[in-house]
Amino acid sequence: MKNKILAVSLLLAAGLCFGGRSKAGPANEKVTLELLNPMGVIEPEPYLALRPRLSDYSGKKIALVHNIKPGVPQLFDILEEMLKQKYPGVTIQRGFNPGIQAQAQEEHFQSIAKGCDAFVYAMGD
Repeated sequence: MKNKILAVSLLLAAGLCFGGRSKAGPANEKVTLELLNPMGVIEPEPYLALRPRLSDYSGKKIALVHNIKPGVPQLFDILEEMLKQKYPGVTIQRGFNPGIQAQAQEEHFQSIAKGCDAFVYAMGD
Protein backbone atom coordinates (compact mmCIF):
# COMPACT_ATOMS: atom_id res chain seq x y z
CA MET A 1 0.00 0.00 0.00
CA LYS A 2 2.84 2.39 0.85
CA ASN A 3 4.50 1.60 -2.48
CA LYS A 4 1.31 2.46 -4.41
CA ILE A 5 0.93 5.81 -2.60
CA LEU A 6 4.60 6.60 -3.22
CA ALA A 7 4.31 5.68 -6.91
CA VAL A 8 1.18 7.84 -7.39
CA SER A 9 2.81 10.75 -5.58
CA LEU A 10 5.92 10.53 -7.79
CA LEU A 11 3.79 10.38 -10.94
CA LEU A 12 1.81 13.45 -9.86
CA ALA A 13 4.98 15.37 -9.02
CA ALA A 14 6.56 14.45 -12.36
CA GLY A 15 3.40 15.47 -14.20
CA LEU A 16 3.34 18.83 -12.46
CA CYS A 17 7.02 19.48 -13.12
CA PHE A 18 7.30 18.30 -16.72
CA GLY A 19 3.75 18.23 -18.04
CA GLY A 20 3.33 21.96 -18.50
CA ARG A 21 6.76 22.69 -20.00
CA SER A 22 5.81 21.96 -23.59
CA LYS A 23 2.87 24.36 -23.40
CA ALA A 24 4.72 27.28 -21.86
CA GLY A 25 5.92 30.08 -24.10
CA PRO A 26 9.21 31.96 -23.92
CA ALA A 27 10.07 33.52 -20.56
CA ASN A 28 9.95 37.04 -22.01
CA GLU A 29 6.51 36.61 -23.60
CA LYS A 30 3.97 39.12 -22.25
CA VAL A 31 0.82 37.77 -20.68
CA THR A 32 -2.45 39.70 -20.62
CA LEU A 33 -5.00 38.90 -17.95
CA GLU A 34 -8.59 40.07 -17.96
CA LEU A 35 -10.13 40.46 -14.53
CA LEU A 36 -13.89 40.23 -14.22
CA ASN A 37 -16.02 41.48 -11.36
CA PRO A 38 -18.46 38.73 -10.36
CA MET A 39 -20.78 41.35 -8.84
CA GLY A 40 -21.51 42.96 -12.19
CA VAL A 41 -22.47 46.60 -12.56
CA ILE A 42 -25.24 47.85 -10.31
CA GLU A 43 -26.79 51.14 -11.35
CA PRO A 44 -27.72 53.36 -8.38
CA GLU A 45 -31.29 54.47 -7.88
CA PRO A 46 -31.99 58.03 -9.04
CA TYR A 47 -31.35 60.56 -6.30
CA LEU A 48 -34.36 62.40 -4.99
CA ALA A 49 -33.46 65.57 -3.14
CA LEU A 50 -35.36 66.69 -0.08
CA ARG A 51 -37.65 69.62 -0.55
CA PRO A 52 -36.45 72.88 1.00
CA ARG A 53 -37.44 73.40 4.62
CA LEU A 54 -40.23 75.80 5.42
CA SER A 55 -38.94 79.09 6.78
CA ASP A 56 -41.78 79.29 9.31
CA TYR A 57 -44.36 76.74 10.46
CA SER A 58 -46.81 79.27 11.93
CA GLY A 59 -50.19 78.92 10.26
CA LYS A 60 -49.07 75.86 8.29
CA LYS A 61 -50.69 72.43 8.10
CA ILE A 62 -48.42 69.56 9.18
CA ALA A 63 -49.29 65.89 8.63
CA LEU A 64 -48.09 63.37 11.22
CA VAL A 65 -48.28 59.83 9.81
CA HIS A 66 -47.16 56.55 11.39
CA ASN A 67 -47.11 52.80 10.79
CA ILE A 68 -49.50 51.74 13.61
CA LYS A 69 -46.71 50.44 15.87
CA PRO A 70 -46.64 50.84 19.64
CA GLY A 71 -45.15 54.06 20.94
CA VAL A 72 -45.72 56.26 17.89
CA PRO A 73 -49.05 57.79 19.02
CA GLN A 74 -47.40 58.86 22.30
CA LEU A 75 -44.49 60.36 20.34
CA PHE A 76 -46.90 62.27 18.13
CA ASP A 77 -48.84 63.53 21.18
CA ILE A 78 -45.65 65.15 22.46
CA LEU A 79 -44.57 66.39 19.01
CA GLU A 80 -48.00 67.92 18.35
CA GLU A 81 -47.93 69.74 21.69
CA MET A 82 -44.40 71.07 21.06
CA LEU A 83 -45.28 72.27 17.54
CA LYS A 84 -48.41 74.07 18.75
CA GLN A 85 -46.45 75.79 21.52
CA LYS A 86 -43.60 76.89 19.26
CA TYR A 87 -45.64 77.81 16.16
CA PRO A 88 -48.98 79.49 16.87
CA GLY A 89 -51.72 78.72 14.37
CA VAL A 90 -50.15 75.47 13.18
CA THR A 91 -52.67 72.80 12.19
CA ILE A 92 -51.85 69.14 12.80
CA GLN A 93 -53.35 66.36 10.70
CA ARG A 94 -52.74 62.85 12.05
CA GLY A 95 -53.06 59.55 10.25
CA PHE A 96 -51.49 56.18 9.68
CA ASN A 97 -50.06 54.15 6.84
CA PRO A 98 -52.76 51.88 5.31
CA GLY A 99 -50.54 48.90 4.53
CA ILE A 100 -47.23 47.56 3.37
CA GLN A 101 -47.85 47.51 -0.37
CA ALA A 102 -45.71 50.13 -2.07
CA GLN A 103 -48.51 51.16 -4.46
CA ALA A 104 -50.98 51.74 -1.61
CA GLN A 105 -48.39 53.69 0.37
CA GLU A 106 -47.47 55.98 -2.52
CA GLU A 107 -51.08 56.81 -3.35
CA HIS A 108 -51.89 57.39 0.33
CA PHE A 109 -48.84 59.61 0.87
CA GLN A 110 -49.57 61.61 -2.30
CA SER A 111 -53.11 62.35 -1.12
CA ILE A 112 -51.83 63.49 2.30
CA ALA A 113 -49.05 65.61 0.73
CA LYS A 114 -51.57 67.51 -1.42
CA GLY A 115 -53.37 68.80 1.67
CA CYS A 116 -50.46 69.84 3.87
CA ASP A 117 -47.34 72.02 3.96
CA ALA A 118 -45.07 69.55 5.78
CA PHE A 119 -45.10 65.80 6.32
CA VAL A 120 -43.61 63.76 9.21
CA TYR A 121 -43.48 59.95 9.02
CA ALA A 122 -42.51 57.89 12.05
CA MET A 123 -42.12 54.17 12.69
CA GLY A 124 -42.31 52.49 16.05
CA ASP A 125 -40.95 49.18 17.33
